[in-house]
Amino acid sequence: MSIPYAYLKNEEIPSRRPHSQELEVVNNEHGELNRKSSIFLPHLQGSEKTFFNLVSEGDIHAVQEFLSRLQTFNLNCTNFQGVSALHLAVQKNNEVMVDFLLSKKNMDVHDCALHATRNNQPKILSLILDRLKDKNPEFEFLPCVDSPEFPDNITPLMLAAQCGHYEIIHLLLERNHKINLPHRPHCFCPHECLTCNNLCYIDQN
Repeated sequence: MSIPYAYLKNEEIPSRRPHSQELEVVNNEHGELNRKSSIFLPHLQGSEKTFFNLVSEGDIHAVQEFLSRLQTFNLNCTNFQGVSALHLAVQKNNEVMVDFLLSKKNMDVHDCALHATRNNQPKILSLILDRLKDKNPEFEFLPCVDSPEFPDNITPLMLAAQCGHYEIIHLLLERNHKINLPHRPHCFCPHECLTCNNLCYIDQN
């Protein structure tokens, strides 16, 4: 049975952890109280909003013209949900736009391979995997460890199997993707257990 706070001593009253969106009160140099937000969410600037709108509309020529005028534009800008222009192109199932964006040297693929897998888009997935392979032959087999939507250890093949996308499963198997055998529950090799590409020898006896 819990004891009401009224009967607890001051030092026994549990402290409540402030919510991440609560406002923090601070003093400024004039001794006045200001309110300061405890979290900061990224938001799109004017040119970034224009870029997102052009990609969302699928106007490839307008996107090309936009980027030709802004040579130093950040292609990997994201909104507050972590969605990039490449994410938008994948969501719209626009193969031409995806191919164009992937042709840009600094384009970050991030977790778009997983999105294409979940959306059952084998052609777009192939484009993304080819881009990863061009960067490093091992990259296309690795999971995305900082995805806001998918677990750190999930790979396209795992996700395709969960979703029942047989065409994508066949595609990935032809590209030599595989699901590695897990370590035993009592395995004590933390470095290898946290690395998805390392296999542990499992005694079948």
